Amino acid sequence: MDREGSRARRSDLVVEVLSPNPRIGQTEERVEWFGDYGVRECWLVHQHRRDLTVIDLATKDQSVFAARERIKSLVLPEFSETLDEILANGFASDRGERGAS
Repeated sequence: MDREGSRARRSDLVVEVLSPNPRIGQTEERVEWFGDYGVRECWLVHQHRRDLTVIDLATKDQSVFAARERIKSLVLPEFSETLDEILANGFASDRGERGAS
């Protein structure tokens, strides 16, 4: 149950694409909030730096992946794309693809 007593389903992963000039709150505050609500892992995409930070919200461990490094995730252990591949190809939903039936 969450703080309000709800049995809402929680996300395991949050992906946030950071703006070079954020306007709403601080990134650290949002990441802490994600952890408070049961999110297991947070990916912060730094487009201007061309890298991605993966944060394990249980341990607060962080790993930074350069644009051409294979991303390692505890939540998606079989995931093997790079940030460059994701940004060049888009996500499956952006290409009109569906998950396996």
